[in-house]
Amino acid sequence: MHSFLKLVGPIVLLLFGLWSCSLEEVAPYKQVNVVDPLPLAKEYYELEKPRQVNSSFRIQAEHEIFPFWAGARSHADGRILIVPAHRKLQVRYEAGYLRRFVFELDASGKVLRGGMLELAGKDSKFLLQNEELLVEGFLAGVKSKDLTYLWSDFVARPLDGTQADGRVVALQREGGAKSLLDAEALRTEFCIDWYWVYSFNGVVVFEVYSHTTCGSASCDTNAQDACLDDGTGGGGDDYVFIDNPCDLMEVLSKNFDFKKKFQELSHNTGLNYETGYFFSKNGTSYNFTYIQGLANDPEINFSISGPIDGFIHSHYTGTYSLFSGVDIKTMYTTYQYGMMNNPLSFSIGVTTPQGNSYMVGIEDISMFLNFSSANFSSQSSFNSLEEFYENNFIAFTVYGKTEEEARELAFFETFANSGLQLFKGNSDFSQFKRITKNNYQVNSQNCN
Repeated sequence: MHSFLKLVGPIVLLLFGLWSCSLEEVAPYKQVNVVDPLPLAKEYYELEKPRQVNSSFRIQAEHEIFPFWAGARSHADGRILIVPAHRKLQVRYEAGYLRRFVFELDASGKVLRGGMLELAGKDSKFLLQNEELLVEGFLAGVKSKDLTYLWSDFVARPLDGTQADGRVVALQREGGAKSLLDAEALRTEFCIDWYWVYSFNGVVVFEVYSHTTCGSASCDTNAQDACLDDGTGGGGDDYVFIDNPCDLMEVLSKNFDFKKKFQELSHNTGLNYETGYFFSKNGTSYNFTYIQGLANDPEINFSISGPIDGFIHSHYTGTYSLFSGVDIKTMYTTYQYGMMNNPLSFSIGVTTPQGNSYMVGIEDISMFLNFSSANFSSQSSFNSLEEFYENNFIAFTVYGKTEEEARELAFFETFANSGLQLFKGNSDFSQFKRITKNNYQVNSQNCN
């Protein structure tokens, strides 16, 4: 007998969200005669900026961004100049954020290019400690999948928003770039929420909240205290940025409510119906909503009215000892309907009559979408996947594997190249270790 969740209900398009290479891949610049880049960069800026007179919507809404020349730092023997990019505005950043004016020069001192580079992800401490290396890497064409990059001109018009995984990012206010309010009102009287909007092949795939700006007329004449945004912020000690399943498991396994709900579900595996919760992140906590299936019916039909961050549920005797194919398909349905807050911090969980608990998260969104499109888009392709899953399970039991081992191995065979990571919890749900397959053996390991 199969066991699964099924998602039904209204479609509300609202997606949130974060972000492969290593820093060691950045090739160092060759030694050259040192040239003071500061006056050259100033000259380039004063020449180029007037040509960019049509300010972007961001500048109209957020105030002009200006170079703080006194904080400029030369790097790579004068070939790179990094200048703090300030503005007079009150801002609250959610995750790590760094904004700099960057100038690249050749050996003779000629400025090859200049613009504004914005980096998001991780935390502000990481960005500041690795600032020079990250900037040098970007100029060399090296981008980390763990960060978001946006290169713009001096008036914040985007020039390059391509990420390491091929997605393209733009920074937009809530509701898009258009507003019924005039630019002066936006600039001086209202707070605006800004989002990183990620698209792939021209289609928006998800959004991630970036920051909130609040204009004030007093900031026009005051560049100190709350009115000064120096281009850094976010990701403090109380904030954990989640951009991969391992970080997500660490956060969830430390959450009291999550462990309590999972414990409750583990006691429900003796029932003759499924129970569960879908949950949404609320700041540093989670909100849980109870769902329940019908007696002797191995599924839960549930509806949601807004984006969520995942769901957990129980299986009962006679159903799957791990995730069913429909469980995984429901993840894709959630994404299709615009109900997945952030794919990289979305997860589903199950507790089984065998006394086990599992979680699965998305490690690679592109692989997940490709796999899902190939296997979940038609009933015939999904039936083939389900049959393959069951045949693998039977084969492994014939080879002498236990039901638990056979189902885990069948899962790896069936969902290979799906972009998913599988985790197995301990008895009190305080730790979920990643499990992998190696030569038809299942191994568990810590993420870090």
